[in-house]
Amino acid sequence: KQWYQRRVRATKQFEESAAVMSKELGSIKKEHSVLLGAHQNAEKKLSKLSVKNKQLKENEKKMTKSLKLAEAHIIKTAEELYAVVQSKNGLLRERTVMAKEIELLQTQLCDTPQYIPRMEHVQAEKENVPTQYS
Repeated sequence: KQWYQRRVRATKQFEESAAVMSKELGSIKKEHSVLLGAHQNAEKKLSKLSVKNKQLKENEKKMTKSLKLAEAHIIKTAEELYAVVQSKNGLLRERTVMAKEIELLQTQLCDTPQYIPRMEHVQAEKENVPTQYS
């Protein structure tokens, strides 16, 4: 009889353990299913992000190339502008020198004695009479 009771207890324990393990297995399967879904979603997101990353790298290369071209254009334009400014400065210096030369010539012209006709000559011209100045 003891043997039978032990066997019944052992069977009950086994059935209880089996029920607990069955519940645990069910929850593990559910957990695995949820994790598998999450994993698949993560893989999809990773795939999308990889494609987007590739596109961004391509855009970055294009933008870098455009930026280099723009820099070269800006440098060229700045050099051309510098040359124009230098030319303008040279012209302004030449203009200043010419203005000083003109001023000097005008001063020299003013310093030379001018011919002033005598009044008799002017009077004779009015009357059409020949004089020594005519």
